[in-house]
Amino acid sequence: MGDWIAIVGSREQGREDVVRRLVAALQSAGVGVAGFVQTPRFDGEHVVGIDVMRLATGDRVPLAHHAGGADLDVCEWVFSPAAFETAAEWALSGSSAVCFVEAGRLEAAEGGHWATIVRSLNERPLTVLAIRPRVLASVALRLPDPVDSIELPADVDEIARFCVRVGRGCATEDPR
Repeated sequence: MGDWIAIVGSREQGREDVVRRLVAALQSAGVGVAGFVQTPRFDGEHVVGIDVMRLATGDRVPLAHHAGGADLDVCEWVFSPAAFETAAEWALSGSSAVCFVEAGRLEAAEGGHWATIVRSLNERPLTVLAIRPRVLASVALRLPDPVDSIELPADVDEIARFCVRVGRGCATEDPR
């Protein structure tokens, strides 16, 4: 089983920015990366959907739309099974050493991207999980201990040190 690293925080706390900085640091160290982030889709000032965005290309597919008044068990979004399959393909195709996956309420319930997380841990040397704070315990308790983590909000220097640590570890083929 491969190692994993946690980026714990909300979108508002800069989680996607930290992912982008870490991707850039790894790529500049010559480390292959794959995976995705989830980004909101807006109509004016209102979030009306969630897209999955491929880190390597910026390609997007709609992952979810707001359920309106639907009575749902997990959250207020209706998800596309095809988008989960596309995200898994983006994360797991090729031979990249590092795979980026997001974890939220669905993954805490072993749904959503959970199968991609498990496959990545079994097939890649390092998996980076961008985890929402409210589900950290539910996700982390199902996995071995992470080899590194950062909790947001974090200052610019702390983020830079995290990216250097992870980049250095990956460049030496030891993500610790």
